[in-house]
Amino acid sequence: MQVNNAGINGFNTDGMVPSKINWKELPQTCEMAKKCLRTNYYGAKETTEAFLPLLQLSNLPMIVNVSSEAGLLKVPKAT
Repeated sequence: MQVNNAGINGFNTDGMVPSKINWKELPQTCEMAKKCLRTNYYGAKETTEAFLPLLQLSNLPMIVNVSSEAGLLKVPKAT
């Protein structure tokens, strides 16, 4: 089994409470976006590619990608 659990949001949110962040108002630079893609997309892709030979030897190959609420493509409505 391979478990991926690395991710960044691409914004500078140091010291902010995640549930109180107004995501629409955070500035993002090109470098921050590139770092986010390198970590969240290419990091998982390259890790998976590196483990594929071992996974193919398994009787029950499995890849698990773990995400938090910050990984949602849409901000959930407040309840």
